Amino acid sequence: DTMGCGVGVKHGITQVQVASQVGITSISYQRLEYGQQRPSLQTAIRIADVFGVLDIRQLWSCNSVVAQ
Repeated sequence: DTMGCGVGVKHGITQVQVASQVGITSISYQRLEYGQQRPSLQTAIRIADVFGVLDIRQLWSCNSVVAQ
């Protein structure tokens, strides 16, 4: 599964910015977005926090990712 079908683009934030806020490398974040790697629960929660998402399952949905 790919992550969020460009979730960062929808929020106007780059992969580098997300990775920096989450505490991972931009390469690691790219791998998560492209479905080449799965995040730990802690990393998934940190990514959700960056986007203001309460339910981390939304990060892997191509439906809209909406802050709650």
